[in-house]
Amino acid sequence: MSISKKTKVARIIFLIMIILAATMIFWFSSQSADASSKTSESVTSKIVNMFDPSHKNKTEQQQAVVLENIGNAVRKLAHVLEFAFLGIWAALFCSTFSMKWIFVILIPTGACAVFSVLDEVHQIFVPGRSCQFADMVIDTVGAFIGTVVAYGIAVLVEKGVEKGKKT
Repeated sequence: MSISKKTKVARIIFLIMIILAATMIFWFSSQSADASSKTSESVTSKIVNMFDPSHKNKTEQQQAVVLENIGNAVRKLAHVLEFAFLGIWAALFCSTFSMKWIFVILIPTGACAVFSVLDEVHQIFVPGRSCQFADMVIDTVGAFIGTVVAYGIAVLVEKGVEKGKKT
């Protein structure tokens, strides 16, 4: 069975995107705790200032409490988003093969979960960082969300292609 040129190109693009997403995750995980905290604080500060302009008028102690509380949520959301994108690309890659939908979700989610474990173990060797089981769970949930989204996209695209063939 021969695969089409479009399918080959799609596979290559999705594989490149998987590599880029995994590289980005690895790069963020390679940052020392201090560098990672500065990145998180910068993003958190921008988010807080966007949604709460009066934040700048609060005492330093009040600002610190708000930034710490929201910062934790921002860091966890970053885990979800990073792995959701990895899951999206992995699921789109899998969708180019003839397999049942459940495998288009389970294989990429499983692969992302393994990558999450490796990434967390890698952090043991980064100054100030540690291996967190909770982050592995959050990463895997993010990957699962991404694969479900990608599967939905693939189904919609396929229906659009089939509808286009009928007209």
